[in-house]
Amino acid sequence: MRMNSRVRRSALIALVASLALFVGCGDEDAPAASPSDRGVACEVVGQLCHEVDSAAGQECHEQAHSGSCSFASCVKLCVPEASIDGADLRCAALGELCHPVADRSDELRECHELGHVNDAGRCAASFDDCAARCIAAREAPSVVPSEGGAGGNGSDSSHEHAAAGSAHHG
Repeated sequence: MRMNSRVRRSALIALVASLALFVGCGDEDAPAASPSDRGVACEVVGQLCHEVDSAAGQECHEQAHSGSCSFASCVKLCVPEASIDGADLRCAALGELCHPVADRSDELRECHELGHVNDAGRCAASFDDCAARCIAAREAPSVVPSEGGAGGNGSDSSHEHAAAGSAHHG
């Protein structure tokens, strides 16, 4: 019985991944990625789809790491805000990508807020720069210096601030 459910699960995962690839081939309504669906756009997809539990989300994640991804269909799959009518995909991606690091600097906060403004022209113009900044910040260790030197409290208040800030997302 257990082996049979594993076979069914594997078949279902393969089917969903195949459908995701098929859907990704026909993104006629999607904006062109700048300059292509490689490079920064795929790095963004890799970050955004990293923790998506679906087989299609994991397929987008894996494609992104191989350097070839379907930006439009993967952002729609991995970013809930991207499915809202009228949402610009680059803006939705920046809002989600930059959210966890927005409190680290004014530049990162501006990139995060730009994503929520949903101005397609501004998001397209700033996408590569903001995406690179937010990815670098997400990959950098989150170290909050202690106050008062060696005798400082050393507590990391970033978790409290991030939790308080997560209610803003939207």
